[in-house]
Amino acid sequence: MHLNNPMKRYYDRVYFFKTMKISLMTCFQSRLASCVFLFFTVVLPANALVLRVYNPTAHLRMNGFPATPTINPTFLNPSGAVSSLLDLTGVGWSVEDTTKQFTLVSPRHFVGANHFRPAVGSTVRFLAKDHSLHTFTIAALSTIPNADASPSDVFLGELTGEVPASVAVLPLPYLNLATEAAYTGQSLIIAGKAARGGRGTIGSVSDFGGDPITSGAGIKTRAFTFSYGSIGSADDAHAEVGDSGSPSLVNRSGMAALVGTHTAVLNALGTTTTYDTLVPHYAPEFNARMEATGLHLRKSDPPATSFSATGMATTAIIRTGQAFTCRVSITNESALADNISASLTPPAGSSISGISAAGWYLTGATSLRRGGLAAGETVEFDVTFPSAPNPGIIQISLNLKSDGSVPQAFQFPITILPSFAGWAAGLQDQSLTGDSDQDGISNLIEYASGGDNLTNSQTFPSGEMDDPLLPIFFNNPMRLLFHRRTDASMRGLTYLVETSPTLAATSWQLLDSVPISVRSSPAIGFEKVEAVLPTTPFLKAFYRLRIELAE
Repeated sequence: MHLNNPMKRYYDRVYFFKTMKISLMTCFQSRLASCVFLFFTVVLPANALVLRVYNPTAHLRMNGFPATPTINPTFLNPSGAVSSLLDLTGVGWSVEDTTKQFTLVSPRHFVGANHFRPAVGSTVRFLAKDHSLHTFTIAALSTIPNADASPSDVFLGELTGEVPASVAVLPLPYLNLATEAAYTGQSLIIAGKAARGGRGTIGSVSDFGGDPITSGAGIKTRAFTFSYGSIGSADDAHAEVGDSGSPSLVNRSGMAALVGTHTAVLNALGTTTTYDTLVPHYAPEFNARMEATGLHLRKSDPPATSFSATGMATTAIIRTGQAFTCRVSITNESALADNISASLTPPAGSSISGISAAGWYLTGATSLRRGGLAAGETVEFDVTFPSAPNPGIIQISLNLKSDGSVPQAFQFPITILPSFAGWAAGLQDQSLTGDSDQDGISNLIEYASGGDNLTNSQTFPSGEMDDPLLPIFFNNPMRLLFHRRTDASMRGLTYLVETSPTLAATSWQLLDSVPISVRSSPAIGFEKVEAVLPTTPFLKAFYRLRIELAE
């Protein structure tokens, strides 16, 4: 009589599966000791993902898998048109165990089922759009936890190197919908071992784990279901033993978006139900672990993002030839931004020698990236330039991009002042006291007074033979004539008139109130000035012009 009671029949059937599961686990554990839990089902193991009406033309993602795989243009694509074929190059497989499939979610990260994970040091292979094979080594594996810190049934894998942008292997985004309820009813593309694929529809989302299904087998994960009944289309499919970790995807406007990885199968009341870990539920945990490499999961529908940016030198004065640092500040002016990339272009005549950027990941000498930036958040990094270019206003360029944003370009003006080092560049002796042209006048005096540092001459290069470069003393009244730069203060030059009664080194005194007037302007940027000297209180007096440089 109880057989006519649907609820009772269900529990009878559940009890049967619990006993079956124990024997299957024993078998699997003896064959694959690294697996704590595999799919359990009364369906006997077959070759791959189970399809209602299997047709290799329609249901093989790759022909010739795994020895000589090529992309099948008619995979769930009756027209065979390349334009309508989803890019699934990011769905790869374990070289050591080709039943294990994984999904590339960044240039260096992939995901799969935690109970069917590969080994660190083993290899993952991807088939690119041009049918070339690319193999990468696994560097690390990380179990993604549930909210209570227990392990879920999805892991994050990291490769030893990144899949180059030049390789036509596309990391897949995940399907980011507003609510969990929105996932119900989504049409699925279901991948399985042996490169098979079919279709399904998301049924419900709930916590998976515990009795009566797993009977304490250790799996607890947020999951969705898709069911396979006795009636349906030829493309309908369900997972079976060995399909664990293969992805379920959604066609999002012509782009494959990851929504789940296969976890378990339950066969009851004539319906086979596949349970997939809901990858979007764990996106924050994935991102927290990917952040160190400047990456986040990509969203299939990222929000529009925009940034503001400023750049300022960390020192008030920058002179030609000197090293300097520019501090760049970036503010997210919109919603949470993922996968921010920044590239810098130095001004003409300069280069970048280093970038100091906490929370960023350097991808090159002039580029860096960051996993995420919250709405309204501001971050900074310092860019060092080994040598400032010629005097003037230079522009440092910054290009920013994130998921959901259009590229934004910014320019930061930096004023470069002239310097002695720039003036002396190319001289055999570039020191202040050097005299490469052997004219008896030091580099500092020539620089401050307008001399030609490449010509043996003590005359100001104005064409006047009687215009000496060195200071001239006149009597009645006592005065001192010398040349100086009109932008002396900007260059850090100071001209000091001093007196001494004895010439002793410690006897010189500054004449700080000497009237100075301009006599002429012998060349652009220079002037000849006259300092009127006071009557000396000494029986005899000596005068000198001392030039100081503070850069």
